Amino acid sequence: MLNLTLIHGYVPQNFGHSIIIPLIKDRRGDALQLANYRDIFLSSVFSKLFDVCLSSSFGIFLTSYNLHFGFKINSGCVSAIFVAQQVIQHFNKNGSTVYLSALDASKAFDRDDHNMLVNKLASRGTPWCFIWIIKNWNTKLNAVVGWNGVLNHFFSVVCGVCQGVLFPLMFNVYIDDFIRRLKLDRLGGCVVFTLVVLRMRMTYYFYQHLWHHCKLCLIFVMTKAVSITCCLIPRSLHVL
Repeated sequence: MLNLTLIHGYVPQNFGHSIIIPLIKDRRGDALQLANYRDIFLSSVFSKLFDVCLSSSFGIFLTSYNLHFGFKINSGCVSAIFVAQQVIQHFNKNGSTVYLSALDASKAFDRDDHNMLVNKLASRGTPWCFIWIIKNWNTKLNAVVGWNGVLNHFFSVVCGVCQGVLFPLMFNVYIDDFIRRLKLDRLGGCVVFTLVVLRMRMTYYFYQHLWHHCKLCLIFVMTKAVSITCCLIPRSLHVL
């Protein structure tokens, strides 16, 4: 069946069905706020197996920049923190002050534009048999919310990537151009290092502009900035 799916670029309808289980993030917070919940998608076992097969067969086309640490084997927050520490120490030892800006995107995993993702896959030479599968799969994405054993009605999922092994790799592809474009700004994950406050402010607006073109939005409340001097005492800065 998996071979036929590859040949015809068509996945079964049930591959797109998921059950969403909302999980509260902060039990001490407001349980009535949607932002205080994260969703867990439960999909069919066969779709998960197909997910793993595709990722192992086409993973070479889903690579991303080495300073992007998310959704990779043997990589994560620890690697990003290590890079941040090394960059800060390097400039501090040479007598420079490091200006650091941390930015956060709102529901980035759930806002990916499917057509834009297909274009990004095609631009990097991904085989069309794989692209047609992803395109067909995305047209069949639908979900139902489960709460206390009760299910509501199915609805179409028109944006975002699924949970699993394959789709997080495609999320990396989706934002890879964004990561690479900021290479000259000493990017480490989603942390930008600049040596001049004015440059940091321009970088922030550049960040905002590019995320807009990726159909993603910044969380302004979560945007923070500090300056770290040679004595390693952080000082908060106002970011416009």
